[in-house]
Amino acid sequence: MDREEAGLVLKACILIPSVRLGLAVLPYRAVLRLLAPLSRVADAPSGPPTEAIERIVWAVALVARHSPRSTCLVQALAARVLLRRAGVSADLRIGVARNAGSGIQAHAWVESNGAVVLGASSTEFAPFQGDQASISCPSRSFAS
Repeated sequence: MDREEAGLVLKACILIPSVRLGLAVLPYRAVLRLLAPLSRVADAPSGPPTEAIERIVWAVALVARHSPRSTCLVQALAARVLLRRAGVSADLRIGVARNAGSGIQAHAWVESNGAVVLGASSTEFAPFQGDQASISCPSRSFAS
């Protein structure tokens, strides 16, 4: 692990539990307001954007594997912050699907320039239209 990767892992180690805690005790919109200053768009990445995306997604996935209750929403919000800070376009997507056994299931993922970069979307999940980051939703209903 090089120095840049270690820095991304450290950021993810701080961000993922913070987002998870925020979603547990605050309304979704309040968490978004708290993340907004952290999500400011930086200059374009110094290397190829695909390299920055891969490193950030890797760091988020690594930390999420070792963090309890790191749902798809927690991971998507953390990745969106880190990607935007790295100068990479990142859009939060939230979708729902009907599940015969449990009713409605929700899923969150991140796209960059229309391509899914974290939290594989599925054709079974119908994404909400408009600004995904402004949707009101309970965090506990999101799939992992």
